[in-house]
Amino acid sequence: MFGIDFSDKELVSVRDRLELEITSLRTSRQEQEAKMDILDNALTNAQGNVVRLEEEVSIHHSLTLINAN
Repeated sequence: MFGIDFSDKELVSVRDRLELEITSLRTSRQEQEAKMDILDNALTNAQGNVVRLEEEVSIHHSLTLINAN
């Protein structure tokens, strides 16, 4: 068809290499997804800490104003 004559052995070799590449890409994707989950959890925790600290500062500020009067 395209003037390329592959033997069955060559085709099997190409197929095997492509299957290995697919497996490698899937593994890489899974690792990246796991890292994204870790980073997402870290971000969520950090955001929660910011909210908690802002509330503590607000309470401390209110108490300071009350005690100043």
